[in-house]
Amino acid sequence: PHPNLKILTVKNFMDEFPPWVRRIASLGFDNVVQIKFLGCKRCREIPSLGQLPNLQYLELNGFDSVTHIGPSFYFANNHSESNSSGNDYHGRTLYPALKSLTIEDMPNLLEWMEARVMSTVTAADFQVAVFPNLKELTINRCPQLNSAPSHFPRLKQLSMSSIESGLLLERICGNMLTTLKDVEIRLVHELTSIPHQMLYNNRSLTSLTISSCHSLEHIAENLSCCSPCLRKLEIINCEKLTMLPEGLYSLQSLENLIISQCPNLTSLPSIHEEVEAFTCLRRLNISHCDGLTVV
Repeated sequence: PHPNLKILTVKNFMDEFPPWVRRIASLGFDNVVQIKFLGCKRCREIPSLGQLPNLQYLELNGFDSVTHIGPSFYFANNHSESNSSGNDYHGRTLYPALKSLTIEDMPNLLEWMEARVMSTVTAADFQVAVFPNLKELTINRCPQLNSAPSHFPRLKQLSMSSIESGLLLERICGNMLTTLKDVEIRLVHELTSIPHQMLYNNRSLTSLTISSCHSLEHIAENLSCCSPCLRKLEIINCEKLTMLPEGLYSLQSLENLIISQCPNLTSLPSIHEEVEAFTCLRRLNISHCDGLTVV
């Protein structure tokens, strides 16, 4: 390919990638801004792209044979397993310009690992700086995935759907994540509660959608300590949810509130006389909550 290549799309490639794709990060393609791998069902390993200095948009879709996103995703030639080369990555940043990452339709993906290398100086592994500018992360239809990295220092938009384990959300929304603004959680089947650190640590959160999480029983103890910027809250088709958090009425920036298809929801939180509720609310939709008797 031309050395000034900026956009690369590989679609329905039915074999292992050729050498130039596997080594694209080390062949001088520094101008690449966007890469899409679509429907590469027989490829068992994702190429190493972490050293591309200007890569901003990456989509990984339809890798049916991939079970792990591991060292090869970050390091050329699997550096993390070589003690002699681990020091080469000390102080370096991988995926330095990446803004948007989409991982979709990977039915056998089990694990997305942290970026770690072995130091020959300390004889211990250390975590490498990675994704410093990632703002959008989308994970869809990866039903078996149950682990992911936990350090996304500038992540603003998180979308997850069609995943079994609730551990994935808890892992991503660790104590270090404080920058979220928009969260969509759909069809996370084993999710029983929303991670408290996601609600309490992200003070700029403006939109939260929870839909079709059929095991969800608990959202939060109290929403009064959540983001004062929350403008949109949607809770849809969560059949095990029986109550909403206290402090719902303290969300003074809330403009859109939708509660729908929660058949076991029996009442809304009580409102205290001293609270001026929903001063900015423009849209209120409470529907198909058959057990709701008190509003």
